This record gives sequence, structure tokens and C-alpha cells, in this order.
Amino acid sequence: MNVDILALLGSATLIGCAVQFVRQLLGTERLKWLPFASLLLCMLPVGELSLGYWIHSFTGFLSTPLLVLLVWYAASPIVAPSEAQQLRFQSLQRSYWLLVLIAGSFYFPMSLGLGSFDPHSLGWQPEFVWIPVAISMTMVLVGDYWLAGLFFTSMLAWQLNILGTSNGWSYIIDPIAVGFSAVGLITAGVSSFFRSCAKSTAQSQNSISKKADPSRVTAKAA
Repeated sequence: MNVDILALLGSATLIGCAVQFVRQLLGTERLKWLPFASLLLCMLPVGELSLGYWIHSFTGFLSTPLLVLLVWYAASPIVAPSEAQQLRFQSLQRSYWLLVLIAGSFYFPMSLGLGSFDPHSLGWQPEFVWIPVAISMTMVLVGDYWLAGLFFTSMLAWQLNILGTSNGWSYIIDPIAVGFSAVGLITAGVSSFFRSCAKSTAQSQNSISKKADPSRVTAKAA
């Protein structure tokens, strides 16, 4: 695949995800096609370059797993996944976020000179293929087949040299992925906390209302 096409695809996906996120915040089901309009938006000229290339100049190429997840999220208004598929996608997201955040916490500082070992240089070696293979096999063993498929796709993209670089790390992880993972995990944690608080409050109020309802007491006595 032409790297120029991938650059535009990555930029269009980021814009499409931003549009879809705004749609969810507003709680609207209208304009489902709007995220796909980002493909046209990326072609708008901004100076000597298109908007898509300007975005790409800041983000670089997105890693394969992140690109797949973002495409799915941006396309969800049209694909209209079932509730079970949405729950499975959310579980896949959380697993991916956690794995990428842990890996990024070691990879990027060490690649920038922290410590004596440079993991980035390992990405140029043929033996690097065992890293995505090991991750995929581990995910299969724990039953997370979708996450295993994501990293297998990364390995396949690396072997095909889709991004125009032979460094395997570029296909597995990138700074944008680490940033998304950190924000995603924090957001999920905060959301889970507030849901738990709301549930506890509702249960407490329900318990109090039952105790205070004289008709229930009379009915039980009868």
C-alpha cells in the first residue's frame, strides 16, 4: 500500500474519531455519515499541502493496532454493532490500552537514552518478529483472541513493509497510542467510579424508601 495513502488514512481516521466522539457527547443519532466526510476533509488544501498531510506531519504513521481500533470506532455509526459487539470492543480497547501503556512506559524512555539498552535497535533485527508472536500467543492462551489478532496483523504489516520502514516497533506502538491509552484508562476508571457511586446511592435510597413505606410494613404484617 502506498505510504501517502496510509498517511491520509491515518489523518482521516483521527478526524473521524473526533467527530464520532463529539456525536456521542451530544447524544445524537443523526448525521451518521459525518465521520466518513473526514476523508474529503483531509484533501482540503492548506497552503502547499492538504489538511491530511499537515496532521500527518504532527502524528506520523499510526501503529497497526491503533489504526484498526480507530477505524472501527469511526465506522461504528454505519456498521451499527450489536450491544454484545460493543461490549467486546470496549473490553478489547481496555486490554490494548493497558498493554500499550505498560510497554510504552519502558520502550520510549529507554529508546531516548534511559539505561544502557536501546530497545528501538531491536526493531531492525529479524528476531524482532518473536515479540509480536509471543504477545499473540500469550493473548491466545488467556483467551483474548481479538487482541492476538491485532498484534498478528501488526506482524503481517511489518513483513509486508506497509509503512515503508523495516523497524518493527513502528507497527506495534507509537506515541499517539500511548497517549490514547493513558487518557482512555483514566476516563474508564473515572467513569466506572461514578457509576459505582451512582449505583450505591440508588441502592441506599431504595432501601430507605422501603423502610419508610408504611404500606409495605402493613402488607408484611398481614
